[in-house]
Amino acid sequence: MDMLGFELVHEDEPDAYTMKLGDRRVMICLVKCEQIEQPRFPKNDYAVDVYYNFHTDNVDAAYEDLLKKGANIGEIQNYDGIRGFDVRDPDGNRFGVVT
Repeated sequence: MDMLGFELVHEDEPDAYTMKLGDRRVMICLVKCEQIEQPRFPKNDYAVDVYYNFHTDNVDAAYEDLLKKGANIGEIQNYDGIRGFDVRDPDGNRFGVVT
């Protein structure tokens, strides 16, 4: 949560957390579930393989910040002018950080 700059809004520990990012335009609710099978992203013609991307104005600074915090991140890639990298959360879910 702190690694990505989310602020805790509501907590029902240990089963649910609601967090906001910035001005509350991005809110995420995480709910504890048992025996989850991570879905595979559908095959497509665009090399897109993550469900969620977080936008940043400076991908290099975001990469260095997350690296210093010990995040599980991939290398910065260039996708037809969009630069970004993958991040894995502690449960192995992947999402992207892009410009």
